[in-house]
Amino acid sequence: MGRRSRHQMMAFALIASFAACEPGAATRPQPIGTITMTTDHASLPMAQGGQDSMIVTIDRTSDVTGTVTLSIEGAPAGITATVSQGTPVGNTMTAKVVIRTAWYVAPGTYTILVRASGSSAPDAQTAITLPIAHAPSLQVFITPTNLAVARGGIATVQVSMQRVNFPDSVFIYSDSLPPGIISSIDPPAAMGTSATVTLTIGTSVAPGHYVIWTRVSAGGQSRIASTGIDVTAQ
Repeated sequence: MGRRSRHQMMAFALIASFAACEPGAATRPQPIGTITMTTDHASLPMAQGGQDSMIVTIDRTSDVTGTVTLSIEGAPAGITATVSQGTPVGNTMTAKVVIRTAWYVAPGTYTILVRASGSSAPDAQTAITLPIAHAPSLQVFITPTNLAVARGGIATVQVSMQRVNFPDSVFIYSDSLPPGIISSIDPPAAMGTSATVTLTIGTSVAPGHYVIWTRVSAGGQSRIASTGIDVTAQ
């Protein structure tokens, strides 16, 4: 065997010895199993200040050792996620993820990453879109805001409603009417954006200035607007 061949064999043996002695080389875990993940929603539409949830199911092969953990990545400021992992049954585990949005999150579509990680398998991950809409809102306007009516007379005011993501039917009624003044509202429950309030002023009502409050409520929200009425003598 020539000197060159002996040198090559010695170099090969030295490299092999170095690789075998590399710290952690014999104990470093190698990905050998498989983790898969499914979610019951690919998208969670919400409004500002709202929340929703999804169920994540994680399956792993029997050669995956240790704990599989679920984490949420990429959530922008104002969007938070809470993960509640269930107890594994065999090689399957489910978890509930609750997503909450702050009222100040700008409307738009955001994406978060759901990741399942184990010590002996590549991570599984999936992207979830979060379309954020304007928070539901309801505004109420009354016209006219002030009018004059003689005792025994009738007056009408118009109720206008401005809705944003607020499709619910609203209930309209007069609040704390002065004695002798009767209101009739058409319609008293409205899916639209307007209603008419008819006020009948009794002959016993003393001349003076009165405030009529009209309240509109639905879906846990309530709005109120006022009309001033100057009642005059007949």
